Amino acid sequence: MITSILSRLTKVVTRSNDRWMACCPAHDDSSPSLSVTQSSDGKILLHCFAGCSIEEITGALGLSLNKLFPDNGFTHRDYRHQLKQSQYKEILSNEQLIVALAEAEIKRNHRLNSENVARHLLALSRIKKLEVLIYV
Repeated sequence: MITSILSRLTKVVTRSNDRWMACCPAHDDSSPSLSVTQSSDGKILLHCFAGCSIEEITGALGLSLNKLFPDNGFTHRDYRHQLKQSQYKEILSNEQLIVALAEAEIKRNHRLNSENVARHLLALSRIKKLEVLIYV
């Protein structure tokens, strides 16, 4: 199925064995903004960095959503959940970095200004919330 999808796209650039960039068929795209990834279990993940929805992309390709998933019981809802989990993990990583930087400054006996203290506390709060979202 991946070769069928790639053949319908323009300006396809290979990023790795299972990842490509191409022009998004759902909008007037002159440079590649569509990420195409084939996961190890055969799922095909499409993401338009210009903001097109998965429904718009598959519609422009003339495909139904179920064509992106092998017959393993994986659903469109699972796909959306997987994207959210990936996004949550990226945000969690960024918040953990902010905490680590703030704590490194404190260990070096540097006082954080009020803005940095507030950001440090916000990061700690977000980490707790994200951990619940990711590991539920």
